[in-house]
Amino acid sequence: MKKKTNDKRDSAFFARREYLTKFAAVFVAFPLFLGSVSSIISQFDSSVINLFESLDFWLAYMAYMVAAFLGMATLINGFIERKLQQENEAANTKCPYLEISSTTTAEGKSADFYGNHYVVSTTNSAVIVIKNWGEGPANEITAICDSTKIEFGSLRAGDELRIPICAKPENAGKRICTHIRYKNILGYPYLQKLEYVLVPKQIEINDHLQEINYDLHIYNMGYQERIGEVTLDYKT
Repeated sequence: MKKKTNDKRDSAFFARREYLTKFAAVFVAFPLFLGSVSSIISQFDSSVINLFESLDFWLAYMAYMVAAFLGMATLINGFIERKLQQENEAANTKCPYLEISSTTTAEGKSADFYGNHYVVSTTNSAVIVIKNWGEGPANEITAICDSTKIEFGSLRAGDELRIPICAKPENAGKRICTHIRYKNILGYPYLQKLEYVLVPKQIEINDHLQEINYDLHIYNMGYQERIGEVTLDYKT
């Protein structure tokens, strides 16, 4: 059963903050406690120094506070770095990775590939075949373009899915971006961008007449980005 972990993360954060607060309070209060004890005893025994009346005590206390502050800052910084390292290692567990495998026209004709992009000739639509080259499944795949959201479910490692695209003639010459979002098996969300451009061209008809047509240039997918923390607990 999937469970939300926001409440768990919040409670864990406050528990750690409460623990560190109590720990710091002990550091601050301990010298004052000793000073109070010395002050009480000095009232009955004149040989005992009242620390609160000693300048050396307050100078030592200030140095102690600075050392305690630096120690706490180092401790907290080390704790945060360890947590970030553990989180990054967990996020990359069996991480999926999407890349274009091939591109065809709506009729099934293969597109030509030129260095970093495919060219689908004389059309403004195509079908992009995307393969999961990663080590784990891509879950909850969605493609978002022009505020339109298409859901594709999950894609296992080594499997492919087909994404149809269609560029409007009024957007000719503009680089159009489709955001593809998905999650790994632990629920960490990732983003890759798929970009394409509708390129206008003129074609000759009967040696004289000319007609405006289009080629569709589809570029390799962008680098993978992790866009947030784990949102779902995939453990039962």
